[in-house]
Amino acid sequence: MRLIEKSLNLLTVVAVTSIMVFVSCDRNDRIDPKVLKQREKLVSLNYNFTEEAFADAVKKGELDVVRLFIESGMSPDTKVKLGPYDVPVIFYALENKKEDVVRLLIHLGANLEASAAGVTVLMKAAEQAEVRTLEAMIEKGVNVNKFGELGITPLMAAIEAGNDGAVWLLINSKAKIKTKDKFGITPLMRAVRKGSVDIVKELIKRGADIHAQSKRGLTVYNMIGEKNKEALEILLEEAKPDEKKK
Repeated sequence: MRLIEKSLNLLTVVAVTSIMVFVSCDRNDRIDPKVLKQREKLVSLNYNFTEEAFADAVKKGELDVVRLFIESGMSPDTKVKLGPYDVPVIFYALENKKEDVVRLLIHLGANLEASAAGVTVLMKAAEQAEVRTLEAMIEKGVNVNKFGELGITPLMAAIEAGNDGAVWLLINSKAKIKTKDKFGITPLMRAVRKGSVDIVKELIKRGADIHAQSKRGLTVYNMIGEKNKEALEILLEEAKPDEKKK
């Protein structure tokens, strides 16, 4: 009798699993047996094959589950609604600092030129991602000068966020240093405002315009704050003769 009960329970589990997999699939699709097998694994891990469940695994940094989703047919460019915006899952990985997941999505072909709410993937990465994650994006050929809303470039975003490793990588990857945002603010102005002496020095060395003005008539001198004030004043003053010689 117990053996019969165990057999019935096993049949029930198999039936429920099959139904869940069937429901999670598009009925009009012919599912590859290998893909179907991966989806069954997802169900066994209590994950439905949905965009929301995929995004949840990305946020949590569950690398093996994320890989399993993609092997099950989920696109690495899947978007999930966040308010009025359709946000690619790579943004969730970046926001939650799940670097391994970000690199997996890059490796599997995620669109690195995508944007959400006026922010590009590289801009988001430049704010806080590790250098090796940014390197992976650049190796894939991402446009290092693609700007988002308000004309902000990845280099500007990295300077504002104080992600110095990203700043140096972008500068050495041919990021434009004379570009202005919609307000006329340059990378050099941002670096001066942040008090980043070494970055200011490098930008000047590479030809940044110390006389550039914003739309409100602000210059780098107006951006000097209390942080490293004296060092910045000396640095900018020393840059003047060098420009006159050119």
